[in-house]
Amino acid sequence: MEEKPRKRKWHEIQRMGRWELADLIWEQSLNISKEDARHFVALMFALMKTHLLQGQEIRIHGFGTFSLWDKEEHWRYNYRAKRKVLYGRRSYVKFKPWPDMKQVHERNE
Repeated sequence: MEEKPRKRKWHEIQRMGRWELADLIWEQSLNISKEDARHFVALMFALMKTHLLQGQEIRIHGFGTFSLWDKEEHWRYNYRAKRKVLYGRRSYVKFKPWPDMKQVHERNE
């Protein structure tokens, strides 16, 4: 009987930050300096943040869609304090991967 692959825990997943991404761009390009790669990545994230705050959706073909969602204020029960607490209205970024990315994610689990 084939053993089912176990789901990886959060601390076992490799993460990549913005500077690691910039270093990869620098390593794989021939005509760009490391400083320019870091500037490009910082600019890209600043533009993404600006567009999301303006309520625009960001679609990256073959990767996925980023969109800003609003969550209304709501009551939740705080078990530690043993009372209801009002959580204020907030916004958060939602990411929806393209079907190709879902397949990659399922293979890595």
